[in-house]
Amino acid sequence: MARLISLALAALAVVASRGEATITLELRVDADVRTEVAVHVAVKNVGEEDAADVLPEVTLAGASAKGDAPTALAAGYVAAWDLTLPRPSALGTLPLVVQLRYADATGHRMSAPAVHVVRTAGTPAANVGIAMDARFETRNRKRVESLNGFGKLNGASA
Repeated sequence: MARLISLALAALAVVASRGEATITLELRVDADVRTEVAVHVAVKNVGEEDAADVLPEVTLAGASAKGDAPTALAAGYVAAWDLTLPRPSALGTLPLVVQLRYADATGHRMSAPAVHVVRTAGTPAANVGIAMDARFETRNRKRVESLNGFGKLNGASA
């Protein structure tokens, strides 16, 4: 069963200043785990300055892939890459590391990391419940309160 895992790193701000202009990039990462791991990386320049040589590199469980070619990203524009990684043999929740490399107009190179969580098949669903007991005693009677994982308070007199 394929799982679509998507994460919007809302306003991953990557700021490089040259005078008053700034490069601010928003990064969105989507990963689909099937026979391989399909990774879609979209970068939007929401800053005032153009970014040059924009290129993502993704790493998962020791395997890496880079975007096809660096691209210039003018202010207000979006660039996207579709990358493929081998499906990891490990089961569980794994970090997909995205390293976004770029340069400003003067050629000064910069990078910004981001981590996206990938869950492989066979990973149990994150269905977590919480339970706690609190005991209150008075001179006349004892009351036991218990709070289950759904926020309901159950009381019983002892």
